[in-house]
Amino acid sequence: LYSICDQAVSKLLNQAREVDNSTMTAREKLAELFCMHLSLFSEYGDFASVFFAEEKELPARQRARIRSLSREYEGILRADLEQAVEEGTFEELDVPMTARIISSMCNWLPVWYRKSGPLTTDEVASLFLEFITRACAKRPGGQ
Repeated sequence: LYSICDQAVSKLLNQAREVDNSTMTAREKLAELFCMHLSLFSEYGDFASVFFAEEKELPARQRARIRSLSREYEGILRADLEQAVEEGTFEELDVPMTARIISSMCNWLPVWYRKSGPLTTDEVASLFLEFITRACAKRPGGQ
């Protein structure tokens, strides 16, 4: 379990680092992160579900490594949200809470998503992005 989760989270983090170091707008970065996150959880969903349920049973060192990688990923997500605020795309917002909401949306994918269903993970990612963009969008007059 640890090996698979470490491989999956490391893969996501490496991709996220590339996106974070790019010259894309914040919205473009968020779109990429959503697609990568959902694609990964579609591929490793069963392992992710077991990991979330059984994480506390891992040896402390392994648990700490996965948590460290996850925190770094969340840091990238937070930086992209802060960039969206700075660019004027998003209103001032509670960045840590918004990052947790996004992670929760993405992490629950394995519970309900089916590859045989009507939407691809990229289409779900687009819906998630649209939802977050509308919820956080800067409105005329700051309202």
